[in-house]
Amino acid sequence: SGVDCSGLVHLAYGSAGVTIPRDAHEQFLKAKRITRQELMPADLIFLTESLKSAKVTHVLLYLGDESLIESRLAAGKAVRTSFKERFGRSLDSLDSGDFILEPTGHKPIKRRIFLGSLLPTNG
Repeated sequence: SGVDCSGLVHLAYGSAGVTIPRDAHEQFLKAKRITRQELMPADLIFLTESLKSAKVTHVLLYLGDESLIESRLAAGKAVRTSFKERFGRSLDSLDSGDFILEPTGHKPIKRRIFLGSLLPTNG
C-alpha cells in the first residue's frame, strides 16, 4: 500500500491543480529540460534505470535548498532527503545528464540524473 515515486509527484501536482502524466518516464518525456541554475522548488529530478538505459524509472520532487522528497520502495514511505544524503554529492556538483552512484543494499547502481520542470510557465 502507499504510493510509488511517480504517484507521489502526480498527487503533489494534482493538489496544486496541475495535471501531469502518472508514470515517471512519461513525466520525464513531458518535462522541459532545465539546468541546475534553473531548478526551482516543485521541479523534478529524474533517474534512469541504469547508466546505459534511457528509460527513466524514478522521480524525486525538489523542495529547494538542496532538499528532496521521494517515495522509495525500499523505505516503504515518502522520505525527505538532500542531494548529499541521497547521491553523496551536493546540488552544486551535479547537472542534468550527469551520472550518479545510487546506493543500494549491495553494489551501487550507476544512473543518469536529469532535471526537469512540469510547472506551467507565465507568458
